[in-house]
Amino acid sequence: MSSPAVDRLHAAVSDATRAFGAEDPRTLDARLALGLGFRERERDHDAYAELTAVAQARARVLGPDHPDTFTARHEAALSRYHLHLLQEEPEPEALPEAIRQMEAVTADRERVLGWAHPDTLDGAMNLGAAYGAAGRHAEAEALESRILPGWERVVADHERALGPDHLETQFRRRRLAWELDCRGRRDESLALRLEVRAALGRIVADRTARLGPVHPGTVEARIEHALAHGWTGYPDDELRLNRELVADHERILGPSHPRTLRALAEFARTHHTLPEAGDLAVRIIHEVAAAGDEDVLSTVRNALILSLGATDRRDEVTALIARYPPPGGEDDRC
Repeated sequence: MSSPAVDRLHAAVSDATRAFGAEDPRTLDARLALGLGFRERERDHDAYAELTAVAQARARVLGPDHPDTFTARHEAALSRYHLHLLQEEPEPEALPEAIRQMEAVTADRERVLGWAHPDTLDGAMNLGAAYGAAGRHAEAEALESRILPGWERVVADHERALGPDHLETQFRRRRLAWELDCRGRRDESLALRLEVRAALGRIVADRTARLGPVHPGTVEARIEHALAHGWTGYPDDELRLNRELVADHERILGPSHPRTLRALAEFARTHHTLPEAGDLAVRIIHEVAAAGDEDVLSTVRNALILSLGATDRRDEVTALIARYPPPGGEDDRC
C-alpha cells in the first residue's frame, strides 16, 4: 500500500536518477531515504530489500569500507530485525540473519572506524538488543560492558580535538550521560548533564556576542541550552529560554519572517501541553501555509494534533487541520 510520503520519496529517487545517474551517491542517498520511509511505515520487507540494494550499490561505488556503506548495511540489518520484532508471526530466520548482519557490520566498523566511534557504538547497542531478543544474554552483557567505556573515549577524544566547549562535544557528553543513566549511575549522569548545560550557556554567550542572538548558529545553541534545562529538572527555565528565543526573532526579524515563523512553530510543538502553544499554532497556521514552507506547516499541524489532549478546542483544531491537510491527505507523524 502506497502513501503520499512514500510517493514523494519515490519521486525524489526518480529525479535524482534522471539528474545524476542510477549509482551516483546522491541517488543512493535518496534511495536510502526511501528505504527508511518504508520502515517508518512498517513496510519492513520493502525496507529490507531497498536498503540491501543500497548497501550493495554503495559498496560498488564508494567501496566496502566506506562509512556510508556501513550505514546502509546496518539499516538493512535493522529492517531484517524488525521482521522478527514487529510481526505478529515473525519469520523464523529473521532474527538470526539480522544478528549475523549486525555482527558483520559492527566488526567492520570497529576495524575501520575504531570501537570508540559513535557509529560503531550505536550499532553495537542495537546488536546487544538483538542478542537479548534471541536469549543470548551472556553475549549481550559482554557487548554492553564495552559500550560505556567506548562513549567515555568518544567524549575524551572530542574534548581533546574540539575543546570542552564545542557544541559537538556536548552532544557526545549528553549521549554518555544517557549511557550512565541506563546503568543506574544517576548521580554521575546528572553531574555530566549539569556540565553540559553550563558549557551550552557559554557557547550561547559566545555565539550571541560574535554572531547575534538570531543567527542560525546561535539559535542552534540556544535551543540545545533550553533543552538542557528541561532534562536537568528545570522545565520552567526551558520555557523561559524558549520564550526569549521567540521574542528575539519577532523583535529583530519581524513576526512574519520565515525564520520567525519556524521559531514560533517549534515553540508550539515543543510546549504543546500549554494553552498558549495551541493559541500560537492556531494564530500562525494561516501565515505559515501562505509562506509555502511545508516543513514548518507540518510542525504546526503536529503541534495542533498534540494539543488535542490538552485543550477543549477539538472542533476548531480539526477544522484547521482539514483546511490545511498534509499533501495527499496523509496524516503527519509526530
